[in-house]
Amino acid sequence: MTTEQRRLAAIVSADVAGYSRLMGRDESGTLAALKALRHEVVDPAIASHGGRAYLGDHAEAVVRLERAIRLSPLDLLAYYFYTGMGWANLFLGRYDEAVSWARKAALEKPDWASTVRAEVIACALSGRIVEAREGLARLRAIDPDYRLPNPESIRSWRRAEDRALYIEGLRRAGLPG
Repeated sequence: MTTEQRRLAAIVSADVAGYSRLMGRDESGTLAALKALRHEVVDPAIASHGGRAYLGDHAEAVVRLERAIRLSPLDLLAYYFYTGMGWANLFLGRYDEAVSWARKAALEKPDWASTVRAEVIACALSGRIVEAREGLARLRAIDPDYRLPNPESIRSWRRAEDRALYIEGLRRAGLPG
């Protein structure tokens, strides 16, 4: 992967100098400007990579997400970073860390299915089946029709072993096919 590809893959939010000052001066204007920047710059960059800012280099993703969190600690969309940390740690086999990051993301965005799936899978793969099933109940409340996906239909994860782990975690948690 080229340096440019890594840079684009790491883009998930705008870093704004003087954020506190700008918010203090004009909160609604600052938020509108951030949303416009995200719409005009960040979203197209992510879309140019097939909608995936996360390309399968899990250790590198952790480094870049940690940097993003450090640079934008007050980001209104920090749950994206936290969820990304959950997935990256899950695929690195760090299930407890994955659960922790997913739960942190859920505090900010409890109804986002991706966050809940990361928690469910990490719990199931670490043998925490009761917690996995509790999470699965939350997931089913968000998306009642969600079923075990076909591995070929999973576009989010580039590596076949990640797709297999994803499905295995959901299976262990008890998600029907």
